[in-house]
Amino acid sequence: MPILNIMKRLIFLLAVIAVSITLSNAQTNELPSIVGKGRIMTTDGHKIVFTNLTTGIDNHSYKTSDDSKSQTIPAENVMSIEQQTGTEAGKWGLWLGVSGLVGSLLGVLSAKTDADLYGVETDDTKIVPIVAGITAASALIGVAIGSGKKKYKTIYTNPKYVNSSILGSVRIGVSCSRKQGIGLGFQCRF
Repeated sequence: MPILNIMKRLIFLLAVIAVSITLSNAQTNELPSIVGKGRIMTTDGHKIVFTNLTTGIDNHSYKTSDDSKSQTIPAENVMSIEQQTGTEAGKWGLWLGVSGLVGSLLGVLSAKTDADLYGVETDDTKIVPIVAGITAASALIGVAIGSGKKKYKTIYTNPKYVNSSILGSVRIGVSCSRKQGIGLGFQCRF
């Protein structure tokens, strides 16, 4: 069946893209002098979303979208700094596209098997357009969902907190803001 070979190659290609996206999110501990948009994770559990950050040795100056005047935070109170790098559209499009591909493949092959079981003739030339259409529609829905979610890359982690296995692997936080409301987060890395 040439259709299965094409689908295997397509799944392999999507897996390679997913792995390359995951590996491209490398982290460094060199602190840049100016950062455009991003967020600061503080040692007391706060998340500060900034529009402009100027870093220094002893303290960091930042501006938020709510207040145009510059504020400072001591460098020892910063746990990490994350820079906004775009949106999650690519990731969501990829994962929903893969889900649409697998779901449509299973559905079409199941329908073909049922049709063969009951002796109904099917047109095999319509399988690829159906699978490709559902995959593309799923990927477009993923892009639409992901375009509203911001993507961040950690560009600096305070060396004081790098060696701590508890803070590095488990993070629990509560946040409260006027725009997003109250939130509770739990992150665990293995």
